[in-house]
Amino acid sequence: MKQYCGFSRIFQGLLNAISRFAYRGYWGFGIILVAFFVTGCKDSNERVRLDFKNIQKAEQPASENTPVLNVAVSAMTSPHETFHSYQALLDYIGYKTGYSIVFKQRRTYLEVNHLLRDGKLDLAFICSGAYVTGTETDWIRLLVVPVINGQTTYQSYLLVPSDSQDSSIIDLHGKQFAYTDPLSLTGCLYPKSLVKHMGYSAHDFFSQTLFINGHDKAINAVARKMVDGACVDGLIYDYLAVRRPYKISGIKAIHRSQPFGIPPVVIPNGLDSDLEEVLRKTLLLMHVDPQGKDILSELLIDRFTVSHDSLYDSVRELRSELIGKPHE
Repeated sequence: MKQYCGFSRIFQGLLNAISRFAYRGYWGFGIILVAFFVTGCKDSNERVRLDFKNIQKAEQPASENTPVLNVAVSAMTSPHETFHSYQALLDYIGYKTGYSIVFKQRRTYLEVNHLLRDGKLDLAFICSGAYVTGTETDWIRLLVVPVINGQTTYQSYLLVPSDSQDSSIIDLHGKQFAYTDPLSLTGCLYPKSLVKHMGYSAHDFFSQTLFINGHDKAINAVARKMVDGACVDGLIYDYLAVRRPYKISGIKAIHRSQPFGIPPVVIPNGLDSDLEEVLRKTLLLMHVDPQGKDILSELLIDRFTVSHDSLYDSVRELRSELIGKPHE
């Protein structure tokens, strides 16, 4: 089975490469093969490994006279899928702005935040928990937010195997649980908050926990019964339900959180104001451009819009409840 999965990854990689060359510059016709979220065939315990230095080198501008835009995407899915999922969107931004995109992939949300802090990024797509963490130390500013299904909010979904008798978080007491990333709102902070409100710490509540570094991996771990439950980004789960329903077969959502501010697009503090305006305008107008609209459609994004930082106040409140608590 592992040999078959390895062959599938190689074959899929070849198909992805062919697709990228075939469609490069041919914007409007299904360039993105997966959205934020799809996981490939692999062993549950296997981590996707990429040579991140080679990725960055491959994306270096062809001409030294071309201005460079350093962009990162927090790995809400496995790094390999994140890179391919966002390629068309990043190409579009580069095409419209006249910048050459340097894609800086990192494995964790904190690493992306540190790139923003150190002035090594011009633009980043990050999760809501990482955004709130970054604003606490004044590293980043909100640029735009996506609108999905008419909303600028999203939820955390609590997942268990479809044949599980568990119907709430309390039923997972003493069982195995998967987190996604320590800064993830939906994949870590929210489930810890649920446990805390029942009078437990996450350390004492579950028999075993692990950080699995990706919502797609957490979904896969539940489906394969490697863990008894996990909380994930509801946008990713809903995307799979529409585009890849077989990815969520064998699991069910038994709880949905209250709405939180949706994962934003951010810039570092100190970014040139003219570049900031160009980036904002490019994203805000994507949905009225046929090429941009097709890319957004593949990502199941209606459009981008401007929002106020107060959209994330509920995330701040939840996070503040957990800071300083033992084992949190």
